[in-house]
Amino acid sequence: LLLLGDRYRLDRAVWSDALGTLHDGVTLKSGAAVWVWLLSPKSGVSPTRLRAMAESARKAAAVAHPVFAHVLSVLSEEDRLCLVLERPGGRPVSELLGVSSRASPYSAIELLRCAAEALDCAHARGVVHGHLSPSNLLLAPEGAVRISGLGVPRAAEQAFQAPEQAFGPPSSASDVFGLSACAYALLTGRAPFPGPDYAEQKRRMLLEPLSKAAEGLSMKSDMVLRRGMAPDPSLRFRSCVEFISALRGASAIRRRSV
Repeated sequence: LLLLGDRYRLDRAVWSDALGTLHDGVTLKSGAAVWVWLLSPKSGVSPTRLRAMAESARKAAAVAHPVFAHVLSVLSEEDRLCLVLERPGGRPVSELLGVSSRASPYSAIELLRCAAEALDCAHARGVVHGHLSPSNLLLAPEGAVRISGLGVPRAAEQAFQAPEQAFGPPSSASDVFGLSACAYALLTGRAPFPGPDYAEQKRRMLLEPLSKAAEGLSMKSDMVLRRGMAPDPSLRFRSCVEFISALRGASAIRRRSV
């Protein structure tokens, strides 16, 4: 266990990468469960980039949408950065995926619709998620979806990362790609690109058509997914909600498909 000043206790590490580590934590005063992300002392982040990361987290904290796990506090000092985050209940959608447990078209699109509205809300405020995947889509026991990771510096999972992110920072179009890739995973039970040559697979759109990989979806759905994950960001849908609306229309979703 670690103590962060007199405010938080850090428990187990949830995940770690080259930039930092996310811990389960507890607010000492209230006992509330939180997540605490700490910049790794070995990250090699420059002072300029550290300031940019802190500013991005503060902008994310200002996005008031109930779907996001909120940034509660941004603590920065010289070469240190700490983010305190809301820890919502629920399981990552990634733990529920599998060919035998893929979501029905209706339930998948309803879940993604809520995520799309939240992402577009963030985009309107100049905030991009940048590493959207089924691992940070959380499904609460009552069926509501939450999105974790907004404002948290982390590399995206390659199967869900927009190709332009290999060369620069993400944009709102990168989130459209990420949401489209999540839609493919939810509807088929697997990631759209199996690797290991992710860049080539994305450039040539080497993925099994959605209409063949998932039951009850038409070839129009294939066209929607391919546009959502187009290698050229300018060819994608203009917003996440536009993508979900097109997918719903192409799929002729009805509630009895649950």
